Amino acid sequence: MEMTIFPVIKAKYKVTQILGLRKDYATLSAVNIMERERGEYILNVYESDALSRRYAAIYDELLHCPDFIEIFLSDNALIAVFKASYGKPIDDVFYKGANLPAVEKGEAAWETRLHYAEALMHLALTISDFPLEISCAALLSENLYIDNNTFQVRYAVSPLAAADKREFRYLLGDQMFKILLPAVSAPKLLGAFLEKFYSEEADSITKLYSEWRELLPEITNAYKEFFAKTLLARGIAVITNTLKRERRKK
Repeated sequence: MEMTIFPVIKAKYKVTQILGLRKDYATLSAVNIMERERGEYILNVYESDALSRRYAAIYDELLHCPDFIEIFLSDNALIAVFKASYGKPIDDVFYKGANLPAVEKGEAAWETRLHYAEALMHLALTISDFPLEISCAALLSENLYIDNNTFQVRYAVSPLAAADKREFRYLLGDQMFKILLPAVSAPKLLGAFLEKFYSEEADSITKLYSEWRELLPEITNAYKEFFAKTLLARGIAVITNTLKRERRKK
């Protein structure tokens, strides 16, 4: 079924770009021509009757989301509107070997990564009460942006194959791994914490966030102690940790 794209939707949303297109669903960028500032918005278009009914119920349960504007029907399609987000995609900022811009002047790279990890955990806690179809979509790499040293969400809420608490934890864990790069120099308790995102015992994001806040001072001190060592001592510690990990794999 081909998507029907209107140049102006509901007599106010002028489509500027097709961001995503698949069977019975599209993500559009638009401006509100009725606003003096012509604010930018993300439009989620659900064309099939099944998707329209399903997502009408989902959006009806979405509370306390300041970026959510409205839903309405247009030519038998359900359209959900969110404020647009700005910044750099998470994958453009956090990739292996990236030279991260410091949040605070003079801070080390590990401090910058901890700052962003805290920001992501706080975001996850904020959206954890949203319907899972929305909160899971929010944690996809293509929807996470970084602006002014914190995270912004592009709410392109495409239908997902899985949208449950387990998937939410897994998506969050994948992004935390990406940010923190738990290499051999990372504290052991950091690696142990990150593994909990993939454990069935971690059924609550609230509990994970609480544990993260409790561990953060210890993780910070462990990093400080490691980098306070001489270069030789650090090298020996890295080799020792690597050998221990290799033995555990056997």
